[in-house]
Amino acid sequence: MQIKTRIILILILLIGVFLRLYHLDNEVFHIAEEFTESISSYSVSQLVKTWLPEGHFPTYYIMMHYWTKLFGTGKFAVQLPSLLFGVMSIYLVFLLGRRLFNEKTGLLASFICALSTINIYYSCWAKKPYSMLSFFVLVSFIFLLKALTKNTWLLWWGYISSILCALLLSGSAFPVLICQILFIILLLHKRYKGAIDVKKIVPVFSLIAVVYLPLLLTLIIPLFRDGRIWPIEWLHRPSFRTLIEVFNFFGAKTYNNLYGPIVNSIIDIYGLVLFLLCLIGISVTFKGDREKDASHTYANGILLSLWLIVPIFLPFIFSYLFASQGLLGPVRFVLYASPAYYLLVAKGALSLKKMARLGSIAAIVVYGIVFANDCIYVDKNTPWPKIYAYIEQNIETDEETVFSFHGNLRNLGVIFHYLGPSFTGVWSSKLLKKTPEYKKVLIPMVNTPEEQKQVKNDLLKSIKITELDRLDYDGLWFISYDTVLDLEMINLFKKRYHLVGKKIFYNVMLYHFKK
Repeated sequence: MQIKTRIILILILLIGVFLRLYHLDNEVFHIAEEFTESISSYSVSQLVKTWLPEGHFPTYYIMMHYWTKLFGTGKFAVQLPSLLFGVMSIYLVFLLGRRLFNEKTGLLASFICALSTINIYYSCWAKKPYSMLSFFVLVSFIFLLKALTKNTWLLWWGYISSILCALLLSGSAFPVLICQILFIILLLHKRYKGAIDVKKIVPVFSLIAVVYLPLLLTLIIPLFRDGRIWPIEWLHRPSFRTLIEVFNFFGAKTYNNLYGPIVNSIIDIYGLVLFLLCLIGISVTFKGDREKDASHTYANGILLSLWLIVPIFLPFIFSYLFASQGLLGPVRFVLYASPAYYLLVAKGALSLKKMARLGSIAAIVVYGIVFANDCIYVDKNTPWPKIYAYIEQNIETDEETVFSFHGNLRNLGVIFHYLGPSFTGVWSSKLLKKTPEYKKVLIPMVNTPEEQKQVKNDLLKSIKITELDRLDYDGLWFISYDTVLDLEMINLFKKRYHLVGKKIFYNVMLYHFKK
């Protein structure tokens, strides 16, 4: 590695560290992170009994259990693992880019990753292991490529260890394994650098299957209840807008909702430019096989394309055409595919002619610098104390605070944080007729049915649950965590009340209605 490359890479890593570290300890602590802090104090057996029946591997929480024993349960300590793995992923993007293409491609891709808002967000998030998952997916691809070329058992064991770590962190990582198997199958006739040894590949993936498939079944079996597949409430049938949003978040979209239409248009245009550069990158890698100095760029194009197609496009196509319920979840479930996107974008930008190449690189650098401000100052967690302080200062004696039940963890933030003078849970009768599963009230993760029953009773005593048609107050403050699910409820409120004000608190919209 040249000295110039090392200096640029160090600067990129320092930028990535700064954006992930700045204000990290001062962020409002998310209810899920408090939950992580408390669950980490459980025993390992309790964690396994708690999480497997709920469709989640306990690997991350077992790791956090031992981490907090060593470093405590403060905000910074709990968030630090995600930050460390996020920063290391930037370096791995460079290594992979250098191996697949060259150092320039690796540097540009790592720079895009360093300033990616979605990666910064999950590098500061202690709820789930998405930053850690991206790291192990990158490690698995690096080991896989080295093992395919050098074909030593040491490298194959490195691959087995890293892919199992990724698979056991989250069930959403399963498409990675499919992608890598397809990659090997497609290259068998190409003889990737002449070193595909079936005698080693078969036992490698057999071992992975023996370890992983029984555990995967423990996640899938609970979905089958009463002889049918039980729907996952937070998964919805995707639209083309859902697909576009994934790539917008990968490269352009920010979490700051306060921008005007002009700035939002600039963000959308930039996102489109990155997507076009990605398509150019795919085209260049596939055409490169015909060149004498291609150095297997065709194989690299197959790898990166599968890395995007299998986790993102295949679930989208299947859900859109055949399934009544979506398989493509939130963008965090496919965050590990973002490095492939950055590598293809970098390859596409660097393959352009001189002026276009300089223009695209300048756009990436300028955009990253300008919107780094968003990465630093955006509230990365729901600011419940600010919300309730605002309500307490403005609520009148004849008014009530209400929120909606949608049967997920978000409501626990309302229940456990609310300090205001009034509190009412509300649901819409019309909404319940469409989706009866929303009527369920989610109970915090506890170990026994007796504890669950006790917690549920305590929660229900602390709130009043009222159907929307029976809600009758002179004024009300409506806390909306999901404006899409709450849209019907909000429209019904507007028919019965006057909307006198609304205020955004990061991902919560606070509506004030009066008769």
